[in-house]
Amino acid sequence: MNTDSVIQRTGVSASPSTCQILTFYSYKGGTGRSMAVANVSWILASQGKRVLVIDWDLEAPGLHRYFAPFLDDPELAETSGLIDFFAAFVEGSRHQAFKTASAPPVVSEEEKGGEAGPEADGGPRWFDEYADLLDYAVSLDYEFPGEGTLDFVPAGRQGPSYGALVATFQWNDFYEKLGGGVFLESVKRRLRESYDYIIIDSRTGLSDTSGICTVQMPDDLVVFFTLNLQSMRGAAATAESALRSRQRPSGEPGLRVWPVPSRIDLTEKDRLETVRQMARESFSRCLWHLTREERNEYWVRSEILYIPYYAYLETLAVAADRSGQTASLLGCMEQLTAWISRGVVKCLAPLDSLQRMRLLERFTGTLDGWSLKPKTTGACIFLSYAKGDFQDPALAPVFKRLRTSLPECRLFWDEDTLLGSDITSLLASELAQADILVVFFGQGAISSRGVAHEVKSAIADGKIIVPVLLADQIAWWDLPTELSSFRGVDLKAADLDEGIAKLATGLKQVAMRVRPKVVDPEDPQKGRWGTQSRRDGYEIQAHVKEITPEWFGVELFVRSSGDRPLNGTVEFHLHDSFNPNIERVPVRFGEARLSLRAYGAFTVGAMVNDETILELDLSELPQAPEVFRNR
Repeated sequence: MNTDSVIQRTGVSASPSTCQILTFYSYKGGTGRSMAVANVSWILASQGKRVLVIDWDLEAPGLHRYFAPFLDDPELAETSGLIDFFAAFVEGSRHQAFKTASAPPVVSEEEKGGEAGPEADGGPRWFDEYADLLDYAVSLDYEFPGEGTLDFVPAGRQGPSYGALVATFQWNDFYEKLGGGVFLESVKRRLRESYDYIIIDSRTGLSDTSGICTVQMPDDLVVFFTLNLQSMRGAAATAESALRSRQRPSGEPGLRVWPVPSRIDLTEKDRLETVRQMARESFSRCLWHLTREERNEYWVRSEILYIPYYAYLETLAVAADRSGQTASLLGCMEQLTAWISRGVVKCLAPLDSLQRMRLLERFTGTLDGWSLKPKTTGACIFLSYAKGDFQDPALAPVFKRLRTSLPECRLFWDEDTLLGSDITSLLASELAQADILVVFFGQGAISSRGVAHEVKSAIADGKIIVPVLLADQIAWWDLPTELSSFRGVDLKAADLDEGIAKLATGLKQVAMRVRPKVVDPEDPQKGRWGTQSRRDGYEIQAHVKEITPEWFGVELFVRSSGDRPLNGTVEFHLHDSFNPNIERVPVRFGEARLSLRAYGAFTVGAMVNDETILELDLSELPQAPEVFRNR
């Protein structure tokens, strides 16, 4: 694990007065508390904040599942954590007691719950050397803007001994006999020097550890509850108990509480309004730090919606949703972040569609053995040739040899196609997805219209092109003039095995510079059709209008954009949620038109007369309704 960057940052101090410690707590499980911790901490880090997250749910640790794609040790098989930190302190206290032959320092009740001062002589205390929790923190493998960082202290090494270590740890002895209250204050002071925000994911219910998290550690207590009596009343009682424990001698509260109703299902409107009012009454004394007007706004805007998509796998909303969408989980998390940071951070830092796609790619998961990771491939290489150039039996194995030499790449040549396949459509689709076009030139390819079309399309799309000479009578000056600036390989100039090896090595070097393609499961046609809405004299356009608040009418049409007439058919490739998702539309009066009903935007691919491909992302239509574009 990479702890160096965490330790090095101790030299970059945040002001202790500006560091904010927050505990996320829930009386019952199933509230989405850990998910909120992960998303809120990510939002804060995305805006350049230094954030530390601590998994204090020792009995049921799971926060690391949300961060797993960014951890060197995602299963925590070798990574120590919070329980190991406390165990080291206990062991250190035993050595200290043996050395001094005296009991650990006596700690007053006042010290246990408040900030502890230094020793009377101003010198270091024996336990200060054990109070550096950063020794157990790891940095997430992600580059946040500016000084933004997200560090994580897991619950502990998830090995066979973990359960026994947690079950046998004596929290009463930690507090009463070992001066745990003073020790934790020393821990807090050190952490405040290095971070802007420290977020604790607390255990549910009532326990020794949840008491530490809700009373001693936080400046702010974020209480998650679902809208049923068990969860609501248990959470409210815990919040009020923490407020009483942290009351200052002057009578003023010493803790801010943020009650958060979660897993809100909007379908049962009458019951929902009833329990909403019950929640306000249950937590009526907790929002003392807000004005009456702010409290009204808070209750309206603090709810966390139930989104079924997030019920099955630990995926961050910062990757799966777009910022600014109010009816989304990310929108709820942004609202919560704005409240608890007191307006300092209001939203996730902007991500373009490619950045968001790559972030989503990092998340993996399985369900019934199926991989749910967005599909990725290495570089896609399209092999172009003329049939007549492969009569020489020595050249036939070239493609198979390349495939063996480039296992990390996806090579396409038409010998792989199944009988009955629409070869023209398949060639156009594969060429559109390719990163590299390798063109094998013999006498046949020089005069082949198909090869010439593939070269022209690849140049128009800015693809990497590698020409390869096959026949003795073919020289570089015989190639099409548009290929004169592309460097290639001459297979006839040397031993065939050496030539193939040289070609494979060169393609491997080129492929390393090509970023893998990512198929976005939310928009599967994105990037598959060359990304251009106008090509070869044809153009795809769309009109969108609102039918109901939830549904929109979409008119897709392809027409000529110049002097070239449009005839034949157009094949529209739609989002996978359409059935069928491929529609062949005949051209009438110079255009092919398709009418649809859609919930939100998606990317459309179109193939004109089995040779020209077009692509249109409906979310980029400036005249389309904003709600449609953002879905």
